[in-house]
Amino acid sequence: MSMKLILTTSVTSGRNIGKWIILPFGERRLPSMLDILNMRTAPVDYLLTDREASTVFFRGTVSSYLEVLRLNELAKAINSLTDNQEKAFCALMECECSQDVKAAEDIISNQLPKWELVEGIDSDDSLREYLSELYGREVLINEVLRLRKLNIFIFTTYGCLISTRLVRKSVWTIT
Repeated sequence: MSMKLILTTSVTSGRNIGKWIILPFGERRLPSMLDILNMRTAPVDYLLTDREASTVFFRGTVSSYLEVLRLNELAKAINSLTDNQEKAFCALMECECSQDVKAAEDIISNQLPKWELVEGIDSDDSLREYLSELYGREVLINEVLRLRKLNIFIFTTYGCLISTRLVRKSVWTIT
């Protein structure tokens, strides 16, 4: 999956100047990307004003080639995710108050391994059915409500994020 971003300069002489970049790009394209963004000779602050990407992980300004490299590395990491991991990443980003590179990096390196996304679960009842199937016994709704207090599942527009502690039956039991 590639991401196409338009970075726009602040308004000068009555018009914005924008540059589309496609992430991730290879190391051999780095010099040409820096030339396109004019960052090697005249550093300019760019504002991310539009994107064509299934994953929203960044809002704000890009003011140096190091930030472009950081965005590129993040795009590479997102590109290496499985479809389910990418949806889980998007769900976790949805839960974040700030959608910036630092939050996205933290999700990929620290949070993503701790959560599993199960699509189609959008209520306590559907979660109860899923857990009943997972554990091979009827799980009561009051057990689900008790689990809700432990913050081990999160309902999102992508489905339900469930802590891997709960998914691993040998580690977690509901009683």
